[in-house]
Amino acid sequence: MINCNKRDVVILGANSSAGASVTGCANGPDVLRDLGLLEELSSISSTIDAGNVLDCAIEDFWYINKIKSLYEVVECGGKIRKAISKYFRNNTLLLTIGGDHSISMGTIAEILKYDDNVGIIYFDAHTDINTELTSPTQNAHGMVLSALCGMCTSNLNKIRGNNILKQDNIFWIGTRSIDEDEKNNIKHPTNIYSCAKIQQIGLASTLDEILGKILEKGLKHIHVSFDIDVMDPNIIPATGVRVQGGLTIEDCMVFIEWLSNLPQICSIDFVEYNPLLDDKDFSSGKWCVNTIKNLIKYSI
Repeated sequence: MINCNKRDVVILGANSSAGASVTGCANGPDVLRDLGLLEELSSISSTIDAGNVLDCAIEDFWYINKIKSLYEVVECGGKIRKAISKYFRNNTLLLTIGGDHSISMGTIAEILKYDDNVGIIYFDAHTDINTELTSPTQNAHGMVLSALCGMCTSNLNKIRGNNILKQDNIFWIGTRSIDEDEKNNIKHPTNIYSCAKIQQIGLASTLDEILGKILEKGLKHIHVSFDIDVMDPNIIPATGVRVQGGLTIEDCMVFIEWLSNLPQICSIDFVEYNPLLDDKDFSSGKWCVNTIKNLIKYSI
């Protein structure tokens, strides 16, 4: 039984697409609010809107130290950390809405201050563990986990500070695109549950296997990072880096319901929705609102 009144929900908008190659996802937080996100979440739990971390959307494209918009990504990450520190407490579930996936450097880095053994459930078509030396695009949204694990050499480390994410605590779901040089950065490939692997062993076995590893490690807190490109782009197309063969809506819902079996979920990121790539009826955006509602429902 899910207790929908267990915790307050705090929403933070991370309105930046500086870490991506396609502009537009910086507008995601405001568009999802316009589509009724706050009202939907308020129907299941007490909800606080903490606003956006930036005064205006960041969509800069200067390359510094082989990373696009490095200063802007670092600035956004620092502001996210500062904003989160105001709200992080045991009875609160943090929801950070992007923006591109580089915003997760800030959210996860701040959570590591409170629990350096946090587990990460990472829904994404990509592994996002490129470094400055392996990335073919130099986009920071593909360096999220490498930066958090202490593998990068640039000022991305300023976001992380002294906190280090344990790579064996990361569980990738829906992966289907890994750059060739990026593969060398992955130390725990058995934690990658690609769409092909999920299809091979089945959904039930996938869920049992991940839960077993989490319990065996004794992880007490879980962060969920949800990139909408985990979905099949023929179903949910409004995102900048599309990869064919993603999760179906039905499979996605099975994963979301499964979250209620995990140790406490302390925070959620929802990223890479690009309203400029949506249709005139905002079909993808409406799906995002419903999906976020379900993520919260099964996490509180």
